[in-house]
Amino acid sequence: MSFLRLLCVLILSACFCFSEEWRSLNVPGSWTYAFENTDPAPTKVDGWYRCWVKPPKNYFTPHERNLFEESIGIHLSELVGDHELWVNGMKIGEGSYDPNSEPSANTISTFRHKVPVGTLKPDQWNEIAIRLSGPWKDGGFGGEAPFIMDYFLECVFEGEWEFLSNGSYTPEGAVEEKPARATFDQFRESQRTLARTEAVPGPSLPPDESASKMVSAPDLRTDLLLHEPTVTQPFHFTFDERGRLWVAQSRQYPFPAGLEMLSRDKYYRAHYDTIPAAPPNHTPGADRITVHEDTDRDGVYDLHKTFVDGLNMANSAIRGYGGVWIMHTPHLIFYPDANGDDIPDGLPEVKLTGFGFEDTHSISNGLTWGPDGWLYGGQGSTCSCRVTRPGVDASDAEGVYFEGCMVWRYHPETKAFEIFAEGGGNTYGLEFDAGGRLFSGHNGGNTRGWHFVQGGFYQMQGVNPGKFGPPRNPYAFGELPMMSTSDRIVRFSHIGAFVEGTALPDQYQGHLFAIDPLHNEVIAAERLNLGSTFSTLDQGVVVKSTDPAFRPIHIANAPDGSIVVSDMYEYYIAHGQHYQNQIDRTTGRIYRIAGKDATLLTDLNLEEKSDNQLLRLLGHPNKWHRQTAVRLLGERKMRAKIWFFVIKRLFFYLKISASIK
Repeated sequence: MSFLRLLCVLILSACFCFSEEWRSLNVPGSWTYAFENTDPAPTKVDGWYRCWVKPPKNYFTPHERNLFEESIGIHLSELVGDHELWVNGMKIGEGSYDPNSEPSANTISTFRHKVPVGTLKPDQWNEIAIRLSGPWKDGGFGGEAPFIMDYFLECVFEGEWEFLSNGSYTPEGAVEEKPARATFDQFRESQRTLARTEAVPGPSLPPDESASKMVSAPDLRTDLLLHEPTVTQPFHFTFDERGRLWVAQSRQYPFPAGLEMLSRDKYYRAHYDTIPAAPPNHTPGADRITVHEDTDRDGVYDLHKTFVDGLNMANSAIRGYGGVWIMHTPHLIFYPDANGDDIPDGLPEVKLTGFGFEDTHSISNGLTWGPDGWLYGGQGSTCSCRVTRPGVDASDAEGVYFEGCMVWRYHPETKAFEIFAEGGGNTYGLEFDAGGRLFSGHNGGNTRGWHFVQGGFYQMQGVNPGKFGPPRNPYAFGELPMMSTSDRIVRFSHIGAFVEGTALPDQYQGHLFAIDPLHNEVIAAERLNLGSTFSTLDQGVVVKSTDPAFRPIHIANAPDGSIVVSDMYEYYIAHGQHYQNQIDRTTGRIYRIAGKDATLLTDLNLEEKSDNQLLRLLGHPNKWHRQTAVRLLGERKMRAKIWFFVIKRLFFYLKISASIK
């Protein structure tokens, strides 16, 4: 290289790196003015931003799952160019954002970089350093200021930062003395808006390895039925009249597609910029409804179909009345499929609309058929609704309003909608027992769940008044409680299923199998009569996984006489963490729990059975057979024959009773 050429290079380098000293620079904002005296102006800049933060003691509060430190993340929005994020000398993340690029499904403008546990130091000023390489003009922070948050508290890094105009810096560690500038220590309740970004999943095991971590009671076995990529995020499942498994794969959770969060509160209740449309006019999401069949009846699902894909916030699906009903918040939709070929006969029909989605962790869910022919669903604690019936109610109808936990129902023929019972836990999933009584779980402790009666007013999450306000009926004599227990029950029993199946040992029949996703287990509880309701008595853990990512989320009696459990499979379980994108949308498993030497039933296709055969199934030992037979008879308008059958049986019992006397 000639001397003259070398001299030019040195001069240009001096122009680009006019100062080796840290200077003050406001964030958010462009770094352009920091180079306004540079001649010639650089076309690209490689520099550093730096500040210090002193977190409160809450960030280091011990927790059973280290919830607070596990939740710490630094959020960057519209940071133009390529960036690296360093905390106390450790590189914790990187990313790239070009505001001039063509928007696509893969365009990411918001980044959440998880701060590994132990990286931040208590009672010290922790260095936050960002190396940024980007365009000279309008480079830097083009959006909001960065912020740091754990589960409940946040600090917004808005204001003075330090800026170094070249990349020749090695990030350092925390310091005890407060730096002279660019310091932040004002924390508040978390309220900054959040968005779907690249997922930050926790540790995970392959399906077979995770399945090997299952420890079952000596008289039980647990088998892996399905896993990713066939199923992911299996939030809910049902069985149709042919014994096939229908799975709602809720892969869009927790952020609705096509919506922008405008604000939120500390409970993660949000306001969005619009209300999602119903299919087919909706913004396509990642959710799908799939069907799985065991064609040769060997206990293994070998045929897999996708009924519908591209849904947005769909969390449950169930067949009935000539089609498939899907809870597609804020709508209950119906896909006609009269011939049962698993291909919709036409466009979906919106049966109900107006379900809230403030907190997608608590949206309307858990579709299930009641023995009365009504379709039941639940609503969680941090959502509201104002439900109307398109095509039935007037366009300006006020609708049915409710805020908080409750159970609703809809009749597919009369199109009636009503609140069945008010209150409960953060309802997610419903269960009818053999007597037609309705139950759900609880997201708190001290109970195995709730027993609902029609028209009942129940406590909300076990505490009232509170964040839900006073009872809605001023004339109510208080509120009904959750089921009592003499056991010490830790948080939480999400939902349960009453065992009534031929593939489970006699000692479990009638017992509640309650799933506990926080502690990775399934618990058996005996149900005891208590006046007009019930209490429970734990009988012990029947299935326990030593894999901390096993998260049972739904459970039900299966057609073959076993119990089936779906596994969300997430290391991070708190919904606040999911909003912070600490979630794995690519995993999910489904298991079968059965007696160790049990034989699985293979006569599962009730659709082919005659009316008389269905009537005989009303005495079947499997609850699924009885409940499905009742539904099919109702759909076939068999009321006259059913009453004849009931009266005939009644006379039989009266005759027996008379002979005994």
